[in-house]
Amino acid sequence: MDNVEKFGDWSLLLKLAEGGMAVTWLARAAGAEPGDEVAVKRIHPDLVRDPELRALFVEEARMARRVDHPNLVRTFVAGQVQGEDYLAMEYVWGEDLRRIAERGVAVGKPLPLRIAVRLIADAARGLHTFHELEDEGGLPLEPVHRDVSPPNLMLTFDGHTKVIDFGIAKVESRLRTVRQGQLKGKFSYMSPEQVQGLEVDRRSDIFALAVVLWEVTTMRRLFKAESDVLTIKLVSEARVMAPHVARHDYPPRLGEIVMKALARDPRQRHPTAAAFADELEGFLEETRIEPSRAQVAQYMQEIFPDRIEQLESLLGANYPGPSRTPHLPEIPDPSPEEAPTTAPAESLQPSGEGPTDSEELQLSGRRFEPGAESDAPAPPDEDDLDLMRQQRQSRLILGSFAMVALLVIAWIAYTIATHGAGTRVSDIEAVELFEAGELDRPDPPPVQMTPVSSEPEGARVILNGTMLVGRTPLEVPFVEGQPNDVGLVLDGHRGSRQVLPAEAAGTPLTVSLEPLQAPDGWSPPEAMDPAPDFPTSILRIRTTHGGQPLREASVSINGTPLEGTTPVTTSVPAGVPQHVTVRMQGFRDSTAWITPRESRREGQDDELLIELTSADQVHLFTSLRLQLNPQQARVTIGDEVTRGRNHQLRAPGHYPVLIEADGYLPWHGAFSTGPGTIFERVILDEIPREPALLSLRVDPDGTRLFAARVGDPVGASPIGTHIVRNHELSAGRWQLTFVHRDDEVSRRGRVYVELEGNTHLDLHYRLDDEGAELVREDSRPIGR
Repeated sequence: MDNVEKFGDWSLLLKLAEGGMAVTWLARAAGAEPGDEVAVKRIHPDLVRDPELRALFVEEARMARRVDHPNLVRTFVAGQVQGEDYLAMEYVWGEDLRRIAERGVAVGKPLPLRIAVRLIADAARGLHTFHELEDEGGLPLEPVHRDVSPPNLMLTFDGHTKVIDFGIAKVESRLRTVRQGQLKGKFSYMSPEQVQGLEVDRRSDIFALAVVLWEVTTMRRLFKAESDVLTIKLVSEARVMAPHVARHDYPPRLGEIVMKALARDPRQRHPTAAAFADELEGFLEETRIEPSRAQVAQYMQEIFPDRIEQLESLLGANYPGPSRTPHLPEIPDPSPEEAPTTAPAESLQPSGEGPTDSEELQLSGRRFEPGAESDAPAPPDEDDLDLMRQQRQSRLILGSFAMVALLVIAWIAYTIATHGAGTRVSDIEAVELFEAGELDRPDPPPVQMTPVSSEPEGARVILNGTMLVGRTPLEVPFVEGQPNDVGLVLDGHRGSRQVLPAEAAGTPLTVSLEPLQAPDGWSPPEAMDPAPDFPTSILRIRTTHGGQPLREASVSINGTPLEGTTPVTTSVPAGVPQHVTVRMQGFRDSTAWITPRESRREGQDDELLIELTSADQVHLFTSLRLQLNPQQARVTIGDEVTRGRNHQLRAPGHYPVLIEADGYLPWHGAFSTGPGTIFERVILDEIPREPALLSLRVDPDGTRLFAARVGDPVGASPIGTHIVRNHELSAGRWQLTFVHRDDEVSRRGRVYVELEGNTHLDLHYRLDDEGAELVREDSRPIGR
């Protein structure tokens, strides 16, 4: 550490990476302690003289500092040293996916499929937050990473995923675009629209992330030919070989997810990175191969012992790992207009060569190329054979996939939290311990019988997720000392559901059920024949086992059996809680609480997917599956705060559940474990906002008008055509979209407005080829 190079207030400890735009160093600020290391990214000296590229670097800094997500690298400060620009970013104590894949093969421990899927799902979570960035006024920036590739996906030595390098992100409306006609990024990981120079959005990043997932799970290259021209042609055509052709043991459900994300048409891909992550996490849960952070960290430590030893020798054997809030000097942001005229600081070269920025994955000294043969591939169809013939000249044989399959099997036991015990143990390990007599099944929680009645009588009672035998009046076994989730359902009436405090056990409960009727102002949809008397949902129920479709399960809704078996479709009241029980011989019962959405046109069905658990397994856990809106809501089960939608709970047991999100009212529930799977759809209600009125006129006549609250996952809703008067909305920021089509031209415009509480906003716009032009604006208190 005595010969450390200096760069302004920074001590440069080790070169980490070098790319086309900058060199990245491991650095520490003056006066900082171990654990305060950052990654200092220095722009190449020859780029400093290019005002446009320098402005792009500064814009990257300003946008990147808005990013704050556990799976995205943070940017702390931006500054200059002797006219040389740099960024100080969070140091990632780990390796990128390119090196991980290469090292894993080199040491005989290829990256396990389940860890690869977990890594990509985490990266998708981070990218979704990046895609949702807004400016100071709440205007969506709509950024696109544009360089999602193995070198920009990192895995830390303690098991966390990080997405890095937002250096070529394009931000609509606020940041200048990358030079017109210039392709920036790695061709093999671009989307078809990106290599063609077309407009790109977040779905381009989803495509790139799916390319990475395809490659690291099949151990082959997807789009890589002998020249850039041929590679661009392959990407542009986006003819993707099905993963099971490349690898005979490829999980079918994972293949479906990957192929959807790799659709050539962006409209056929997942709409958001969050939706992509949801499906990947669902696959991990359904196939029961979810890895714990500890297992991911163990894999990294097994394949990189030398790298860890090197860093510990540099940073100390007791190195605590990088801090999320390191000690930093106070440095003002550089201005993109102030292009430096002085020569940059002399390049610093420590002993040893730093890593290169090659996009290629190398396995055992060979390039990671497409076309590796598997031991026993499934018979390809004619389209796949044709594709394989076209790509044969650009492929090299990689060898057998037997080792990969064995590793996946060896790592199949995934870890889950055991609430109350404070330890983590996989269900397979738990079964082995249970059968060996070394693990006891938890005792059922104590109960206190509580009288429950309803007006009118005859309602079915659902206690903590399970429907009880009998009808009201009924003696109900409340769990002692815990909150109890009590639901009552009765045909022709609105159901009731409430979470009662622990003190309510033993106290008689009477619930009044309101007759089912249409809300004020509701009109039946014209597309439905016959027209319903109240809002109705067409509910489709499907069942799966191990992620595969499972048919012929019987279904009951609110205790009444449906005709037929799964997949089954039925009509139920919309907006009313429905309790679903699914039974099938050889499987454990599964239950669901769902409040179906209204179906107002043909094909607008609501769907419920239920995973069944085999009855011949030792039943020590219950799977709790949550469908959340908003998706990033915080989930508290018992005393454990977590996120996500899939949870494993020890059985039998009782678990209070709290779901929260900023700007929304909290949701309370409780579950007693016992059934194979419990499903719950939770849509949080927004905190009530003050009312506002909007009057809107958009010329020409026939222009369709849509409104969407900024940040609302529901999306835009139609509010009228041409002229709307006194339309009721709530206070907040809204996106207004105008669409006009005729035989000759299609016009579209979008504006953002801020609606203040108890205020009437009157707007007049003119829509032309350039967008929407404001003609008149007036604001006044409601009632004037």
